[in-house]
Amino acid sequence: MKQKEILSRWKQYFESILKMEIESVEPNEKDKESEEETEGVEQEICEPTLEEVRDIIRRMKNGKAPGIDTITVELIKSAGKKWNEKYII
Repeated sequence: MKQKEILSRWKQYFESILKMEIESVEPNEKDKESEEETEGVEQEICEPTLEEVRDIIRRMKNGKAPGIDTITVELIKSAGKKWNEKYII
């Protein structure tokens, strides 16, 4: 194959991939109907319970970089229930 033919084939290939990605992003009729059904409906979002927060803290992995507040997971875990209830929850 010549260089031009190879480049042409690659161009066709990538255009077909991009076309598939665009089609998969476009909403279908079912998505549109679902949006219409929920339009104007407010959903109540409840605060997490104390037990849910404790469970999440227990499952957090040690050794991860702290966030912007510079508080590490190890500090949160070792601080105890009272500190967590006061500052985290």
